[in-house]
Amino acid sequence: MEKNRFVLQEHSRGQSSHIDLRLEEGDHLIGFTLDDPGSVGNKKRLSNNSEKSSKNKILAHLKNIQPKEFLTLKGNLTKDETSRLKILDRGSYKTGVVKDNFLELFLQGKNYNGRFVVSKLKEDWFFWKPIKQEPKVLSSESIEKGFVPLQGKSALSKEWEDLIPPELRWWEKNWTGTRALITLKEIRKSLLKRNVLKKDLIQFSLGKNKEQIILGIGMNHYFELNGNPLIKKENIKAIKKLGSVQVETLDNGKIEVIEKSEDLKFIKFWGQKLRGFWTLKKKDNELILEKIKEKSNPKKLQNTPLSDEQIGTIVRQSLEKKFPSEIADKALCSKQSVIYWQNKLGLR
Repeated sequence: MEKNRFVLQEHSRGQSSHIDLRLEEGDHLIGFTLDDPGSVGNKKRLSNNSEKSSKNKILAHLKNIQPKEFLTLKGNLTKDETSRLKILDRGSYKTGVVKDNFLELFLQGKNYNGRFVVSKLKEDWFFWKPIKQEPKVLSSESIEKGFVPLQGKSALSKEWEDLIPPELRWWEKNWTGTRALITLKEIRKSLLKRNVLKKDLIQFSLGKNKEQIILGIGMNHYFELNGNPLIKKENIKAIKKLGSVQVETLDNGKIEVIEKSEDLKFIKFWGQKLRGFWTLKKKDNELILEKIKEKSNPKKLQNTPLSDEQIGTIVRQSLEKKFPSEIADKALCSKQSVIYWQNKLGLR
């Protein structure tokens, strides 16, 4: 498969200077004008170092469609030498996730390579190399929102495509919709176990304000609890509050979201005192926080709707040509549930 080409050119007009990012797309070029360095001789902010680049996002403007000849242009563009192009880098690229306000690019050049993004922040577009180099299509956020690439597209770089087992390469099999999404979930779990992907951990804080117990999750989510989870383990009502509250700190740490659906979150607390597996579920328009009993029998799940993890196990085991009874034992569900999902996902 022929690779699309890209070029980064410094374009000087008199004492003014900017960078042009041009991307080959079919029989023409698309691209962006980057407001960097501003003036001839100024130090460029564009960096292949993700930490530096993330701190120095560059204002970007969409360019008009241009002919492919611009890929190789360099030197003087005008007779009076007031307009010049200098090639900073060139190579090949692949497109990752594409949305109305977001474009993911995997560049493979001599000086610039890896995952770059062009994203709309408030009213303006910016270009930078994120610290997080994992593809967006494999992120928990993207999967939870149900994003699936277009049929036949992976939204991955070649290096990441090579990490996916052949039997799960959804883009080669032209899988779409639910089948592709469940496969993506299974791939993410496999890569997490192999430490290829890093877990998405969220900061939490537990505090006390007079008689109120406040649980803070992330930067902007705060809940008033009717019990202290360091003491009470069941039926803790959580009421969302607007804005932060001054509290006496009881504990803090990280939260790992294991599974998530519209009405249920299966989470793990990694605090100094608050630890272990918990559920946060909707019940009669309320949120209830409860600790999962360590000695509970997981086979009870066979009489409830299947989790994403169970469905993922069914997909993987079905692709390995296992019998429904064997799959049921692995997925901790009934044989009838296995057959139902195999039919639903076209695995039979």
